[in-house]
Amino acid sequence: MIIKHGLIAYTLSGPKDSPELDILHFCGYEELPSKRDIKSLEQELNTDPEFGLVGRINNDVFVMPAPPELVEEMAVRCRDI
Repeated sequence: MIIKHGLIAYTLSGPKDSPELDILHFCGYEELPSKRDIKSLEQELNTDPEFGLVGRINNDVFVMPAPPELVEEMAVRCRDI
């Protein structure tokens, strides 16, 4: 699979006036993720104990499109696996 897009699950940490984005999970996609893909990832992360995020999605953990530089980095990492 060639990763061209991605979604991240993230939380914010640090002071409220300058919070930092803490990425907890990355999911790569060949095609631009749809709203259905986002909902599916949220559901999986929110219910599968393997990810350690049960009950946290849309409470203190949120899902959004991954920044392009992170997608590029993850595409290189996954290509080498």
